[in-house]
Amino acid sequence: MMRSLFAMLSLLVCAATASAECAWVLWQKVGARDQANTAMGSASPCQAAIADRLQRAEELGYQVISHEPPYGVYKDPKDGYVSWRCFPDTVHPRGQKGKP
Repeated sequence: MMRSLFAMLSLLVCAATASAECAWVLWQKVGARDQANTAMGSASPCQAAIADRLQRAEELGYQVISHEPPYGVYKDPKDGYVSWRCFPDTVHPRGQKGKP
């Protein structure tokens, strides 16, 4: 009995740890269109990817509006505002679809 209780608690702890270490997704929003861009293993590489994209935009002469991790925004003369955001893979920036 005690052994099975210990096994169940171990599984619960493992499940909680696994969900805390989820993947992160870099999202790009151009105008009203959101799209997933890249999946990453953690938040740090995702935020570094935003910094890289904003640096490239600045090198191309685009105006960087904001860079406050976990998001960044620049203004593209053709597309308007382009934003980059990092979210855990369990979060969708457009919210839930359908009934809960």
